[in-house]
Amino acid sequence: MWIDALGAGVIAGLAAETLVLRVNPEITQTMRGVLIGMPLWASWGVLLVGVPLLVGIALLQQVRRRPDLWSAPELSAMVFFVAAVLSAVNAKFHVRLVPGAAHRVIVQDAVAWTVAGLLALAGGALVRRLGSDRRYRVAFSLAVLALPVVRMVSAPTPTRQHLEVEAVPLGVSQRPLLVVGLEGLDSKVLLADAASSSYPTLARLRDEGARVTIVPHRPYLRWAL
Repeated sequence: MWIDALGAGVIAGLAAETLVLRVNPEITQTMRGVLIGMPLWASWGVLLVGVPLLVGIALLQQVRRRPDLWSAPELSAMVFFVAAVLSAVNAKFHVRLVPGAAHRVIVQDAVAWTVAGLLALAGGALVRRLGSDRRYRVAFSLAVLALPVVRMVSAPTPTRQHLEVEAVPLGVSQRPLLVVGLEGLDSKVLLADAASSSYPTLARLRDEGARVTIVPHRPYLRWAL
């Protein structure tokens, strides 16, 4: 039971490493860095995913005890399907900040994680059909652990070139321009809440001023963008 849960945590950590590198193409991805990061991310996955899963399975065993509970296929598939959903969400919301080849890899990740989840379920069904021998279970666990490693090594994140753009004036300056930078200002506050009475100054600036969508000079993926 604990091997199944912690193994799913390792897969979650490796998948998380892939997800983070995908949406940060400004980070130069080297094979050495990826391999060094894998044990660290696997440890993170064990602590934040594997241990809670282990506790949940233990509680489930107290309610409905099963003598031979082998849940590695279902847990692995669940992690892969979650990674597929997160990749699809990243592909949708980062289309402006991660264009080109890096964005295509994120879209491909969504498909790859879905296929990995289906393979985990199919492989688990095959092992059970063969009698759930311990050797088959070990081989299955090693195979599903290899899937995120193979995905990261075989399809590295394309490096993003910084945008070097020339400043284009928005119009003829009639009055002095004051630029205020608000780190981490949520778009809901700026666009939705500013229309209410909660933020009268922002509402006045929005109504009486001018606004435009800009292309960041160096598009690091941060919340402020």
